Amino acid sequence: MDDVKDTPSGSFKNIMVERIDSIETTLAHVVPEFTSNMLAPIVVGFATYMGMMIDFQENYNRTVEKTKALNDAAVEYIDGIEVIKAFCKTESSYAKFTKAAKENADSYINWMKKCSFFQAAMFVITPYTLATVLPIGAHYVSNGSLTTADFVVCIILSLGIVGPLLTIGSYTDDLGKLSTVIG
Repeated sequence: MDDVKDTPSGSFKNIMVERIDSIETTLAHVVPEFTSNMLAPIVVGFATYMGMMIDFQENYNRTVEKTKALNDAAVEYIDGIEVIKAFCKTESSYAKFTKAAKENADSYINWMKKCSFFQAAMFVITPYTLATVLPIGAHYVSNGSLTTADFVVCIILSLGIVGPLLTIGSYTDDLGKLSTVIG
């Protein structure tokens, strides 16, 4: 029972609200959309996903820890504002909160910097499926091994694969969160 009393209220908020909220997207959208779009295998999409997942567990755990510290500092600061003002401790108490906020922001920013190249590659390269389909298809049409009608179908299909790939890519962090939150 002492553990409950000694635990800051921000910790309970983190467990009951943020963790449950963080898996909602995964369960409501990722699982059905990932399943329906899973047949869109492009090597670039998979490679960029793997790049974004480098050190995911470590980065995610650090951001969870920093978010918890920020929640605890915010609740402590807000709950104690009257006492803080009465004892003229506004500046030192606010400094604790701003330090937690900066560390939280830095944790996310540093993680996103690590992922930015892979994410940019996914969103820039994946839509250019035509860069591969057009020259290869034109070659096959010119040597007679592909009809023009089949080539047009290939072009249409290559354009249709981009949306599902980008949808899958947009959920990469949610898939990682799911294993951390549940595990």
